Amino acid sequence: MTLPQLNLAKYRGTKATIHTNHGDLRLQLFDSIAPRTVKNFVDLAKQSYYDGQIFHRVIKDFMIQGGDPTGTGRGGESIYGEKFDDEFSEELFNLRGALSMANSGPNTNGSQFFIVQNTECNYPEDALVNAGWPEKIAKSYVEHGGTPHLDRRHTVFGQLLDEASYKVLDEIAAVETDYADRPKEPVIIKSISLEEVTKKASVAKSIKSNQPHIGVIIDAEVVGLQPYGLFVKFSYKENDYKGLIHVSEIRSGFVKSLSDEMKVGQKLRAQIIDIDEFTGKFSLSLRSLEEKPRLHHAQYKHYATTGKQKLGFQPIADQLYSWVNEGTAAFIKKQAKKVSHK
Repeated sequence: MTLPQLNLAKYRGTKATIHTNHGDLRLQLFDSIAPRTVKNFVDLAKQSYYDGQIFHRVIKDFMIQGGDPTGTGRGGESIYGEKFDDEFSEELFNLRGALSMANSGPNTNGSQFFIVQNTECNYPEDALVNAGWPEKIAKSYVEHGGTPHLDRRHTVFGQLLDEASYKVLDEIAAVETDYADRPKEPVIIKSISLEEVTKKASVAKSIKSNQPHIGVIIDAEVVGLQPYGLFVKFSYKENDYKGLIHVSEIRSGFVKSLSDEMKVGQKLRAQIIDIDEFTGKFSLSLRSLEEKPRLHHAQYKHYATTGKQKLGFQPIADQLYSWVNEGTAAFIKKQAKKVSHK
């Protein structure tokens, strides 16, 4: 688990600068972790889609939201022509400065986004850790702020890069707003500039070095199960690979985990559909080897790494949904009580 938000200097990927009438917001985008979401944002920016738009919703000690060409909070369209799926990850969180997708429920992403501005976290660090958050992330939440209750509810795909950007963020968050949280004086996105990184060289290198490459079809086997995911191994030209993948499909508009329908030893057929240039992770399209095989994936959500790399997994999703169902305050209180009795 790399937790790139805590060490942005080591992450290589697209950078974006949102130029506003209050100053610049420089962002690191996480291409390899949320590729479809980043592509949506980048392509819209290239089309000048966001130019001249406003941050239509600003709430101090929470976030600033924009990306709606109508300026009402009810508009906007993705590059895919429809709402697209969430890309949740155990590596990205709604820390202060996080760039996340606004939505109206599961898998309803369009063009709107927000940047987390909250400087405080109301949850105890030990309660976050006991609920499944990585220790370093829990520490960052408590020390710097953020909105952990939005994790696994809004896709994180970027992070502010420098102190100057945080000052602009706080300045925007402090503007006077009306009863609907709309700034009385427009906060305008003038334009968005991009610094992109190409993948072509690394893909060519992987082919020359006899490593798995895009388009290869392989046989895989389930070797372990985890909530919302499973461990899969496969071989390619005498090299063994093993890693955690997320297996899900869309049913009636909701993402359903299929890990409970899999079993250790189950055979799968996989095709590599993407390779991350910097981490070496593969994005896999999976099919079960049944008489009438079903497609068991949403693209870009399944990653495997070489056996030489450690790939951690924090089963936070079920804990987060417990928070939503039981009430955040009650859940925190219950967790804290458990810790005190140990």
